[in-house]
Amino acid sequence: MKKVAFVPALLGSTRIPDKNLILVDGHPMISYAVRACQEADVFDEIYINSEHEIFGRIAEMLGVKFYQRKPDRGGSACQMTNKSRQCDSARCQTHDHFLYDLMENLEPCQLTMVHTTSPLTRTDAWS
Repeated sequence: MKKVAFVPALLGSTRIPDKNLILVDGHPMISYAVRACQEADVFDEIYINSEHEIFGRIAEMLGVKFYQRKPDRGGSACQMTNKSRQCDSARCQTHDHFLYDLMENLEPCQLTMVHTTSPLTRTDAWS
């Protein structure tokens, strides 16, 4: 079965504004999570998953795929509802809302979510 890593990226973070785009040692923070996935050498595909096209350009620069999710599925314009939350365009933190859009459009696979803010991500954890 294909192994897919994806890094969710929301533009307009509120606790740390635009944290995925903050430059750390000259590179956007999201690039460190993507590079950890690449260096692990266990994934068949790596995606950046976001509602905003700017992450598509970053994905291209890093040599990974970009999945542009629908703005109403996760993030600040989320319209999805499940048993625990009805978003009504409130900032959505519900993982299954942005996961649903991606999973609906991928072939069956083993899907691993890697957060940009995981400061202790180590490539040997996936081997």
